Amino acid sequence: MLSRFCFFILLLLLSCSSGNTPKDTIMSFFGAMRSADTLVIERVVDLERILAERKNELISAGRIAEADSLNRAKMIGELTEGNLNQMWLKNQIVVGKTEKSGDTALVEISFIDPNTGTQYYNKMALYKKDDSWKIFAFKVLK
Repeated sequence: MLSRFCFFILLLLLSCSSGNTPKDTIMSFFGAMRSADTLVIERVVDLERILAERKNELISAGRIAEADSLNRAKMIGELTEGNLNQMWLKNQIVVGKTEKSGDTALVEISFIDPNTGTQYYNKMALYKKDDSWKIFAFKVLK
């Protein structure tokens, strides 16, 4: 009886830990984008760092007013129903290999245009905090 209990506990621990990888976080993120699940997006994305990254891109492109008006609510809107959502989710998404280094990781993402077959390759960056992975950069490749 004790061995069955120990086996059950081991299975429970393995099942709980298997969903906590950088790749799982990326998959949860895209699932949340598809279903407009803002709670999951807020849990798996470091929105403050993503906002800072996006604002810097807009400023570099000379789009100062747009950068100034970008806030958390607008960023969540972009991810759930806006241009970013439509641009990414219209493609087939392939989540590739993960490169981990301590509490940071890079996950390969390929967006494949279903009409042309063109592949857009990218990596997303994550960090681990309190046993959970969070996305802090959408575009690691320049």
